[in-house]
Amino acid sequence: MNKQRLGAIFTVLAQNEWITAPQLAKMMRVTTRTIWRDIDVLNKAGVPIVTHRGVGGGISLPPDFKNIAALAGYEAFIESMLNDLANSENVVDDEIASFEGASG
Repeated sequence: MNKQRLGAIFTVLAQNEWITAPQLAKMMRVTTRTIWRDIDVLNKAGVPIVTHRGVGGGISLPPDFKNIAALAGYEAFIESMLNDLANSENVVDDEIASFEGASG
């Protein structure tokens, strides 16, 4: 997980109405598959990603969410969400480790 790229993707989504995964991939100099993985990480971090297929479709953020994120400052907002995600994943990892230790 590249926090700088996730922050950049979030900022691009916040500043555009719609953007496609191939456009994001070109901007970030990664594959489209990497963009979809990053979108999944942002979604798990609590970012409400909206996707639409077909002509005129793409990836976006809901307008209300853009306003909230803008007030908080995009960089600080995404850093906070990613930290929350990392903490929740660590808790799950710790619970799995303790369960495996108890059953072994």
